[in-house]
Amino acid sequence: MTKNAQGGNPNGLAEAPALFANANEAYDRGEYVLAIKLLDEAISKGLSSVVALNNKGAALDAMGRRAEAARCYRLAISHSPSYEQAWYNLGNCLFAQERYRLSARAYSKAHRLNPGRVENLIGLAESYNESGRRRRARAAIRKIPVAAESDKSLWLVKADLYVEARDGASAVECCEMYIASNPNDSLGYIHLGGVRHEIGEYEEAILAFEKALRLSPDDAKVWNNFGYSCFCAGQTDRALAAFNRAIEINPDYKHAWYNKGYSLHGVDRLEEAVKCYRRALEIDAVDPVLLNNLGNAMYNLGQFAESIPSFVEAINVDPDYEIAWNNIGNALEKMGIFRGAIPFHDRSLEIRPDFDYALHAKGVCKAAVGEPEEGYELLLESLDLNPTYDEAWKARSSAARQLGRMDDALSSLNNALALNPMQCDGWIERGDLLLEMGDGAGALESYSKALGCAEEMRARYANDGEPWCVRAMALIRLGRHAEAIDSAVRAISSRHPDMTALPLAFDVCRIYGVPEPPKELTEAVERHGDIDLVLPYAAFAAQRGEWSCVAAKLSAFGPEDLTIAGRTMLVRALVRTKGRDVASEFAARCPPNERRRLVAEVAYANGDWLEAVEGLRAVLAESPADYSAALCLGNALLEMERFDEALDAAEVAAGIDVNDWEPYETMAGAFEAIGNKKDAERARARSEELKKRCGTVSTGKWFAG
Repeated sequence: MTKNAQGGNPNGLAEAPALFANANEAYDRGEYVLAIKLLDEAISKGLSSVVALNNKGAALDAMGRRAEAARCYRLAISHSPSYEQAWYNLGNCLFAQERYRLSARAYSKAHRLNPGRVENLIGLAESYNESGRRRRARAAIRKIPVAAESDKSLWLVKADLYVEARDGASAVECCEMYIASNPNDSLGYIHLGGVRHEIGEYEEAILAFEKALRLSPDDAKVWNNFGYSCFCAGQTDRALAAFNRAIEINPDYKHAWYNKGYSLHGVDRLEEAVKCYRRALEIDAVDPVLLNNLGNAMYNLGQFAESIPSFVEAINVDPDYEIAWNNIGNALEKMGIFRGAIPFHDRSLEIRPDFDYALHAKGVCKAAVGEPEEGYELLLESLDLNPTYDEAWKARSSAARQLGRMDDALSSLNNALALNPMQCDGWIERGDLLLEMGDGAGALESYSKALGCAEEMRARYANDGEPWCVRAMALIRLGRHAEAIDSAVRAISSRHPDMTALPLAFDVCRIYGVPEPPKELTEAVERHGDIDLVLPYAAFAAQRGEWSCVAAKLSAFGPEDLTIAGRTMLVRALVRTKGRDVASEFAARCPPNERRRLVAEVAYANGDWLEAVEGLRAVLAESPADYSAALCLGNALLEMERFDEALDAAEVAAGIDVNDWEPYETMAGAFEAIGNKKDAERARARSEELKKRCGTVSTGKWFAG
């Protein structure tokens, strides 16, 4: 506040200075309402309105009432256009409201009125930087004088401003000028390190921080900054040692714990990262970035449900944190809850309409819930914003494939792989697509590239199960089933296991008639007991006729916990182990839209073929797209030796699920029975071709809710 004023009205003028002084004291004590009241009273007693309005504006500013403060400053200026203090205060007020172009005008006017006031130029440069006018910002920075010894710190102020103006060379020069005048002051080297880091010169930043540490060896903040530059330079071990030193100096230094966690996160030491994030949150429990990163680490560990509370806490702290909203959607998507994920992506896009990752995620969800056209359009929007995101190109390929746009699907996959040649699952998808398009040689080449990528990933991430899982997928398609099962075992036995390899392995065992799976697979099922792991094991046991095992495993879950395939298997197992009545009772507890089919499945499992056929035909009359009913009908008709009808039903099933191999086995059996060897061979070849895709297609059925 201005500390002096001129009187304007002789009547009562003697009281005005005291009121003015009291107003200043009230302001200094933070009693802004009282200060405003006293200033209004002083004006009524004859105090100059120019100074009083300026000071009243300062009190309103301090209360966050920016618009009212700006009106006071402008009124003061209208009375006295050359009142530099009011122009400067107006600049600060407008800057706080993020009205940067207007704040630049105010600071510029203040500078013209008082060229010797450095703060006017600093405010002007900051306003130009924030409004994106970098050239003007640099011109303003150059005018900031650094003359007297007491002003040497202005070199560092200018350095910061030059960084914002994207003039790294000038920022470095300013730091060096400060160091030249203060060679034994670590602050210059600290600042130089920060500038070098900010402009991406991490090795040079490390050298600057090392010099700072020689002057200030016990400064935890310098150790932390040094560590972060080491991490960005790829020197993770040095970074972790630096963060540990910062924590040793100050055990409650949140940023050091956070950066240590972030560095561990970056090299996939996720359990350790989680511990560091949790320790940082003990120091500051309401840091939304920390909460989000804790959620991310758990998400990357495959703990999707467990990650969601951290993301929720982040948005409780900051309701407009669009990244955390999007991450909740991503976690739900990974859990197969695609429709439930969409509202979270929508909220993220309400906050930030140009958030390319949210557009991509929503597009994936839309395609997954049977709306590929809308998903495709969302992915196009995402790619318009970020054409270098390989995952978005891959998702666009999948949506295009759903829409039958095969050339577009292939082109999109090629773009994804050009951006990221190490995308193993992309090569696998490309192989599947080429196979579907009739290019067997191209498919084989893509599968071989996928295997090469997986081998390279395996060497790079020795403790990670994902490369082993991808390797298994590639080996299946190359017909190397024994090696695929071995890779799946390695995937689930790694330090960071990939449990999606478990259903994949049991699918391979089931499809190719492996007599005895490795004990690691069955032990993993017993150890984890998750429904998405138990289902493929139950399918394998059913294929071997081990119905007691199937019944025991699946009866542990309620009907609502099982997928369509799981409920079907359990009905068949109950008929064979506990009788038709128990199976019928279970069917009656299942979702209403499935009960008629499950009753027919009971008849099928009991060998009542005619009853099963009649029931399944009734189901298909109501629900023509019921794949399970069509497949079961084909098999029942095959048992009844009604071969032509069995072929028709199997063809319907193959049309509903174009990626499953089982309808072709039914067709092959029917063709063989009627002596049509050529078509039988063709059906079996198609079955074998589709079996090779079990790594992405067949496995997915067991996760489908």
